[in-house]
Order: sequence, then C-alpha cells, then structure tokens
Amino acid sequence: MHSLLLLAALIASSPVDEPTSALRARIAAEVDRPQAVADLYRLYERRDEKGDLRDFLATLNAVKKAPKARADLRALAQEMRAQLAVSLGQLPQTAALFDEIAPIRSWSVIGPFENEARAGLLAVYGPEKDGYDPKAVYRGKEHDVAWRTLPAGYARYGYVDLAAVVYPRQDVAIYAATVLRPAKAQAAIFHLGASGGCRVWLNGRLVHEDGALHPSRFDQQSFAADLVSGDNFLLVKLAHSSGKPGFSMRIADAKDAPLVELARAARAPDARATAFAAAVEAPAKKPAPFDKDQPFKNLGLRMINGDRRGRNLRIEDVELTMKEYSGTVGMDQMLKHGAADSKENE
Repeated sequence: MHSLLLLAALIASSPVDEPTSALRARIAAEVDRPQAVADLYRLYERRDEKGDLRDFLATLNAVKKAPKARADLRALAQEMRAQLAVSLGQLPQTAALFDEIAPIRSWSVIGPFENEARAGLLAVYGPEKDGYDPKAVYRGKEHDVAWRTLPAGYARYGYVDLAAVVYPRQDVAIYAATVLRPAKAQAAIFHLGASGGCRVWLNGRLVHEDGALHPSRFDQQSFAADLVSGDNFLLVKLAHSSGKPGFSMRIADAKDAPLVELARAARAPDARATAFAAAVEAPAKKPAPFDKDQPFKNLGLRMINGDRRGRNLRIEDVELTMKEYSGTVGMDQMLKHGAADSKENE
C-alpha cells in the first residue's frame, strides 16, 4: 500500500535542488526500490520545465521495460504516460495505454446516502443488506435513489467520476458494483484510489476498509483478495466529504501483473444478486456461566491410562468437580488414583 505519509517522507528525503538529469539517472538505478515511486512523482512535476517531453517520455518508457522494476512503478509510469497523452490530445492512444494496467471500467452505482459527520462509512444502507436489486428504491440524501448502470465508455481512462452521477455531492455515501468472472480461482491484488473513506466487499466478505479523508489518487491503496472460479461480486462503498467524488480500481494477479483481460471483461450487474450484500458477522460466542459446583466442566480435560510400559493405553474424558478437586488434596487424590491404575495394569 502506498501511504501518503510514506510518500511525503520519501520525497522529503531527496535533494530539492537536484538536477533533473541526476534525478532521471537515480530513477533508472533504483527501479526495484520504493524510493523510485516518489522520485518518479518528482520528475513528473518537472515535465514541462524545458518545454520538451522527450527526456521525460524516455524515462517512463525505460521504467516500463526495466526487468527489475517494481510492478507498481511500471503501472505508475504507464499511468503518467497516459495522462500525458490526454494533455496532448492523443485520445485513442490514451485508452490503449490505460488498458495495459487493467482498470475496471464497468459499474452500476447507487446514491447518494447520508454521510453527515463522516458517519456514512459504517452506516448500513439498503444495498449493503440487499445486494444488487435493479428494482429497489431507497431513501437517499434529499431524494430517493436507485441503481444506475454507467454507460459504456464512461470510465474510459480508469477514473469513475461520480460528480456527474450523484447529487448532492458533499457529505455523501455512494455504492458501486461490478462482476468479475475469471476462468479459475486465483489470488488477486486490487489497487484503489478513492475520494474519502471506503469499504470493499468481495462476494459478501469485507476485504478492505479505509476511514481516512483524502482526494482520489492513482494506486492510493492496495489489498489482496481471492477470486473464485465464475462470477465474483465486487461492492465498493465510498464515504465522500468534500471536493470531487470518484474512484479508480485496477486488478492484478498475485505477482502484481495486470489482469488485462479480466478487467476488460468486467460487467455491471444486470439482474438481482444478493451475493453483493455484506455478510453479517456472527456475534461472539458468550462464555458459559460459571458453575461453582463444577468449575472445570466442559474444559475438555482428558486422562491417558495404561501400564508403565505404555501398554493398554486408553483416553478418558475427565469431569472434575469442586468436591473431587480441592487444591493439593485433590491433586494427591489424582496422583494416588493414577498410581493405583498403574499397579493394576502391571
């Protein structure tokens, strides 16, 4: 997971007045270290200082091709390359670049619900209890809400902009649902960026939770989860406070290699599916009441009997009562009983 505090610390540890050429050289030499992520962000901030992007693009391409480069560093370089393509108006190329990092683009969303005083993250609203129901209508913040499928191409560049989807947009909770269908069960790593607190459930099981306040950033957080063969139901809850609401999510395998085809085949749900609902955790089992007459009841105590040569061994469950066990007297009784059993079995 990329902590913003860690990133800030890494950036602060680098020389502020370092020449850009030296920064590029250091990135090339540290592609297998976390510091390279912070340094690549620093280089991105300097991309326009000479009005020539060729050296910067060359660094991004070198990072992408470096055999020892961290998977998250390669993905970041690809995302930066795609952002540059957007700024240069290279829109068809931009979509292809984003494809390579496996963003999940197909979603159905519902909201907004109340998130006043940041209470929405843990509040249990209808979609959390019912899963996906295309006919369901819930009371949201200021008006009724229902599930809506985002049109194809809405999240073309990986970011799901919710500002045009929900209203109001401040102090709101929003749900998003999608279906992933791998050919076989496999471990996966999800990379998430979210504008505020979030919770994520996979097949009803809570797999990620973050209560911090922050704008959405690329690969802000990462978490692992196991996919089953066939349909997997992914539910994201965003607890947004202020600014622009939205999120991005991409998926990789256990080695952090992007699962491009799986992400491309993701689909918004089109039929009722209770499998999206958050599983209700079983309450903690209460301890049995204390019985002063049988304080050792149900402790699972067992005694092994047999002769001193280890023959005729047998296991017996033992239920000790207060009368049978009272300090050293009870211990003496047990020892005498065990000694007598041994003599009888000789």
